[in-house]
Amino acid sequence: MYKKLFFLTLFVLVLGLSGAVQADPIDVNNYSFEVNGLDDSQITSWMWTGDLKGWTLRDPGHWASAWWGADDEWGVGFEAADGTVAIFNVTAGVIGDLEDTLEIYQILEDTDAVIAADKRYTLTFNAITLDVLEPSVGYGALYYTTGTGEYEANDVILASEAKTLTSPPWDNAGYVGWETVTVSYAASAPGIGETLGIKLSTPYPWLDGYAAALDNVHLELTSAFEAWNPSPVDGAGGVLENVTLSWGSGTLVQSTDGHEVYLGTDLADVTAGTGNTSQGPVTAPSYPVPVALDVGQLYYWRVDEVNDVTANTWTGPVWSFTVMAPKATDPTPMHGAEGVAYKATLSWTEGPQADTSVVLQR
Repeated sequence: MYKKLFFLTLFVLVLGLSGAVQADPIDVNNYSFEVNGLDDSQITSWMWTGDLKGWTLRDPGHWASAWWGADDEWGVGFEAADGTVAIFNVTAGVIGDLEDTLEIYQILEDTDAVIAADKRYTLTFNAITLDVLEPSVGYGALYYTTGTGEYEANDVILASEAKTLTSPPWDNAGYVGWETVTVSYAASAPGIGETLGIKLSTPYPWLDGYAAALDNVHLELTSAFEAWNPSPVDGAGGVLENVTLSWGSGTLVQSTDGHEVYLGTDLADVTAGTGNTSQGPVTAPSYPVPVALDVGQLYYWRVDEVNDVTANTWTGPVWSFTVMAPKATDPTPMHGAEGVAYKATLSWTEGPQADTSVVLQR
């Protein structure tokens, strides 16, 4: 497949400037919201956190709190996004207050958090709605300040993202778990040399709260010229056999056939762009896989960004995903239900590619 293209790709890799820069983590203080001076044995449920170690709470009219559990779980199926026990959540300090927004923020101390030209900064964090009455929103921003470093009106927002959280609370049918919010900024002239900061918020916490929980905050530094933000996300499971791969474009990619895609089951082959891999140039940042993939198989893929005018190729990082057979969802009665009628009718939503369903009893 694409034999002629394969040799062209190698030619570009030899002549162009190749930049296989992998993502470098930038330290975020207290990325999982631990509390100063306390350990798991001292906290049995949740606790107001006036000292959130590394974070500043903008609105004192609201509470910031953290959750703990000896087995990393609360309720049925609710688990910390990063596997640790601490989770940040919000509680409105004024009943019925719909106009305020709780926000936590920090100016980063990592030396790599100084904004540099031609670099991309990607903030990710997990969020989940905890409110049974209406969806919550996870909001993140990258910024710098021209003032004293405190939260002020002269903060310059570089990039932001708001995501409506769709998963209902863990004790409701349809719960699917944590969602990921991604904010990315490719550095340009404004802000060069400034220290980067991050903000997280959950607009409109209300009643006595639990509007949303946040966890697992990470910031990474890569070249702005590389492909980024893969879908499926790196390490994803449950991917369908006929998946379409997509990603974010590098800032200097050419407008036609600027993306070279490599996909295969051998990590070394995909990394080198040789052997048992399929590859193809595409114009848009997406690649419908031309054949059905093998169920249960781990696949690796990468995208190189090309600019023939400048004779540059920017080698992307290697991502992975696992193909799984589509599963049934939304069972009725819900999982773990009690008091179900003796002759209950079972129902579910079939997997997206299912022809028939088989019910097994044990």
